[in-house]
Amino acid sequence: ELDKKLPSDSRRSESRLLEAMDGICSPANFRVYEYPPPTMAKACEVFMGDHEDAVESTLREMAGKTKEISELTDAVCFSRTGVCDGIDLTPTGNKGEPNVYMDNQPISGDEL
Repeated sequence: ELDKKLPSDSRRSESRLLEAMDGICSPANFRVYEYPPPTMAKACEVFMGDHEDAVESTLREMAGKTKEISELTDAVCFSRTGVCDGIDLTPTGNKGEPNVYMDNQPISGDEL
C-alpha cells in the first residue's frame, strides 16, 4: 500500500514518505485483499509498530531503483525484517468453489 502512495521515481522525500506512512493501516486501504479489512488493519498496526524504521529506510533506499513491488516486498519482508521467513507467499487465487466450514470443519457444496 505504501508503494501505491509514493511516487515511483527518486523523489521520495522525507515529508512525502511520512505523509504516505501516516494512516497506512486504515481499514480503507485493505478492501481489495482476501482478509477482512479490520483484521488486516490490526496486523498492519502490529507490523508497523515493530518495523516502521525498517520500512521507512527501505523505501528511501530503493526510491527510483525498482519498479517491481516484488523487489520491495522481498527487501522489507525477508531482508530487513525477516517476518516472512518460512511463509508461503504464493497467492491463493482460488477461483473455484468457496471453502465452507461448519463447526471448524470443511464441508462440501453437496452437504449444503
